[in-house]
Amino acid sequence: MSSSWKRVSLTVTLLFAVGVSAARAEAPHWCATSQTTIENAHALASWAAASERVHSKGVTPAAIRQSGDLLVLEADDFLVPFDNRADLEGQTLTFTPASQSSYRVDRSPLAYDTSIGERRTMPSNSTNDWVLHSLQQFTFPFQGRTINNLYISERFAVFFSAPAADGGRPQLGPLDVITPRVAVVAPYLQPGLPRTLVRSTREVFVRETQDSITITWRAAHNPVFPYNPLNDGALDIQLVLRSSGEIRFSYRTLTNIAWGSAVITSGDETARTALGTLALVNDPAGDGSPSSPLRNLLDIREVELQRVADSELIRVRVRLGGRIAPGSINGQVILRLYFDNGADLVLFSGPSIWRHCSPGWGCTTAGSNVEFLDDGVVMYVLDRYLNEPGGFIAETYSSGQRVDFVSTSLAIGSGTPVDVKLSSVESGAILQSPILEAFTVPVLNPDGVWERVRDQFALWEEEVDGVAIYQNFTTDIRTYATAYSTVGNSGADGVWAFSEGFYGSDVPRTPALLHMNEVEPDRRDTDSLRYRDFLLGHELGHRWLYGFNINHQGEPSFVLGPDGGHPAQYVHTPAAFPVYTSRDYSVMGGSHFANLGGGEFGTPTTTGAFGYSWHELYLMGLAAPSEVDPWFFLADTEPRLGNSYHPPTDTVVKGNKVDVGLSQMIATMGPRFPSSEDSQRTFRVLFVLLEKPGSDIVADESILQEYASRFPGYFNTATGSRGIVTTSLPIAPASGFSAPLKGFTGQPISFRDESANYPAAWSWSFGDGRSAQSQHAEHAYRTPGTYTVTLRVSNSRGESVTTREIVIEQAPRTRPARP
Repeated sequence: MSSSWKRVSLTVTLLFAVGVSAARAEAPHWCATSQTTIENAHALASWAAASERVHSKGVTPAAIRQSGDLLVLEADDFLVPFDNRADLEGQTLTFTPASQSSYRVDRSPLAYDTSIGERRTMPSNSTNDWVLHSLQQFTFPFQGRTINNLYISERFAVFFSAPAADGGRPQLGPLDVITPRVAVVAPYLQPGLPRTLVRSTREVFVRETQDSITITWRAAHNPVFPYNPLNDGALDIQLVLRSSGEIRFSYRTLTNIAWGSAVITSGDETARTALGTLALVNDPAGDGSPSSPLRNLLDIREVELQRVADSELIRVRVRLGGRIAPGSINGQVILRLYFDNGADLVLFSGPSIWRHCSPGWGCTTAGSNVEFLDDGVVMYVLDRYLNEPGGFIAETYSSGQRVDFVSTSLAIGSGTPVDVKLSSVESGAILQSPILEAFTVPVLNPDGVWERVRDQFALWEEEVDGVAIYQNFTTDIRTYATAYSTVGNSGADGVWAFSEGFYGSDVPRTPALLHMNEVEPDRRDTDSLRYRDFLLGHELGHRWLYGFNINHQGEPSFVLGPDGGHPAQYVHTPAAFPVYTSRDYSVMGGSHFANLGGGEFGTPTTTGAFGYSWHELYLMGLAAPSEVDPWFFLADTEPRLGNSYHPPTDTVVKGNKVDVGLSQMIATMGPRFPSSEDSQRTFRVLFVLLEKPGSDIVADESILQEYASRFPGYFNTATGSRGIVTTSLPIAPASGFSAPLKGFTGQPISFRDESANYPAAWSWSFGDGRSAQSQHAEHAYRTPGTYTVTLRVSNSRGESVTTREIVIEQAPRTRPARP
């Protein structure tokens, strides 16, 4: 096993996962902060950077414009890739069979049958999203088979066998649509999300005649989700299947619907089976790491990359020493193809679940991009996402240890796209099945946004704590969440339960990148603005919160936040400093319970998720341990409260009160370092508006400037004037410090930084040959004398030096106490 180029090590650290609460708060908020989200953001950034190097040589991105403290960027394919909006509204597409597996396509103005027939009721259970319709008056000929049964799904699709849920990605890209070998005809196929996450009202109507069936889908905004619905608009589309085999898609209304795919496929076209080898590398058996207990199972025997027919679909087959499907292994194993231009193809497989990560699109736990074999695995990828690599390394890991690897060169080229732009197809064109177009909204690249800001203004990573990124257009976050944070690294220990390699004082500080969704310029009422305070306070709070555990019943436990990232609804999290109501509680989750006696507890009558609790302020470095009073959680609640976010307001629940103390956190996490005395108290949060080219953003700028001007005051109040936020770009610091004029040998002397303008680095020289690099310092002199103490502070805009003299006298001798 050998490699001719540097290997980038793979560190897998579990942070937390966000779940869906059993009970919802009054103001819906879906925070997607999780390890998977962070991994996906970084994978997207890596892929976008490689793509930009290949496809945008010599292209200079537009300069960032300053509007007050607001930074305005123009969106491009690097900052928001994968933009392919649905553009078929008001059109009809007719597919007439030209052969067993091809169709003549004709585009025309809308042909819509207003006689839509009977409304069909979808199942009420949480798994099935389809109804069976058996054709009564004709049969439908489809690519060499005769169809009698239609499985009509509220995913805006008709399947020819009972479909399984295929959710896992917030939206389906071309790879996700081409790999399933399922017979389906769909004008707007969507993922099979859990019913609890379908946030639009959907209706299906069916009318069958002697030679055709018309299926009409309608969807509209669901008022249950007032703050951030998946679909603000409406959908009204039709599918017609005729006894001649003709298929017709009609798009009457398609307004601000986030994602979907037009698909016609039998799932078994011959074009899916023809394979041509692009690369084949063998590796000797038995050369895996001798120290790994899985060295035989994860021993790489062969890696083959094959092109499927002449298309861009690449089949990657890795032959191993055995089967790594979930259920056949204990613990987690990792298979990774690392291409020399930075693209990654990764499979995480564990005892009960697998996760597949493809370049650019990130990770999913569902779909047909992975096939488990008895002697290895097959993964699929499109060559467009590989950005013309020259070689790759295939690696296997177990428990963080690399077991085996093999490398080879590669000339991959480009195949025929698997998808087609239907709005550009000329009438009369012949298309081979499978026919598909994946409509996708762009995916924000937060790392790319920060890179542009950092590079243009020559900023240091450690001088920015948060970058709040807003857009004036829809991105994919609207399909799965309200906002998220990439967390970054605050440089503190005792905060995260899983911190090795990404978080803590021994890792460089990095900003939290906050995907804050769209600006809503028409929402300036009091409740909406307070909601924005909450939302930004929540996402910035993730810089420190909520990845700790506590000693509970003698073991490290996440009982306070079993879904991770957020306190459970049953946790008592009263605000240390109320912001808007007398019973405010944490922006992160939980509530402010009133003990009503008899095992009953009540939540506040109004929403109050605006503050930080005392234990949260401790984790943020803004409260001393002595200030954190015990708090509690409710066990065995009735009705059951969820594992994250906030419980409903004005609700009484029964539960067993379990007290919690800070000592339980310190027992598992260790004390916070730096302590509250030496912790950072000033934080820089930059506000960025990503604008759609050519759009009118006057109103968007105005509302975002209002958000930015409100937030420092809000944060100051929520932290009891202990935390200060600035939203401006750095200026040169002005050094200053406090210290006593004299001291004694052997006794520690405290030097406190009092510099202005937010320095990011500190360097102390104590005049006796010793130094320190912390913001505040403590030093003991060994010999008497007059010493010149120098503090040099710096940030990206410059540095400043201050000196002071201190007189050190011989410490007086102390007489031993008389017996």
